[in-house]
Amino acid sequence: MIEKELILIAYDHYPRNVDSISDKDSYILSKQHRKLLDKIERHNKPYSKNIVGLIEELKLLGAKEFDFNDATYFDWQDRCFTFEFIKNIGDKVLILKFYKSIIAPYFSIQYFQSKEVDNSNRYLMISKVEFDQADFVNGICKIANKHELKKLPLDLIRKKVPDINFDDIRMGKFTYFNVLFNSQTF
Repeated sequence: MIEKELILIAYDHYPRNVDSISDKDSYILSKQHRKLLDKIERHNKPYSKNIVGLIEELKLLGAKEFDFNDATYFDWQDRCFTFEFIKNIGDKVLILKFYKSIIAPYFSIQYFQSKEVDNSNRYLMISKVEFDQADFVNGICKIANKHELKKLPLDLIRKKVPDINFDDIRMGKFTYFNVLFNSQTF
């Protein structure tokens, strides 16, 4: 059921069987691509009251244990808001990323363990890790549900949509995560 909904969302925002790499002109001129860019542009402005409210609730939830960072990059054509919760543990950095799609009412949460590279807040990604903060994650999910967001099921995050692509991701490699959020690959 969810996958059927997601495929319709995908086809509404990405042209089918038009390769963004080999047929860039046709891709750029497609109505789906224009619709997607328009959505990204509309969100690349001061945040709406709903988003500001979501940010404040998330910050409050993590205030005791985590630093909060807005890592949203609409200038990079991300299709989501990205909020990071960062916790230093010795020489390692634990990062929880909360993605909220601008295309559809979906969210995803990813956890990473990183090694700090320097003092300018740049990190070298080491690995995805198990996150032992179940209460915190459940709190994030409750806030997301309050904002009428649905969690992208884990079994669909890496599932490929064979006949669409975007940016420099090749046809057949584009996932539902990419459809809703950004061009990150796992």
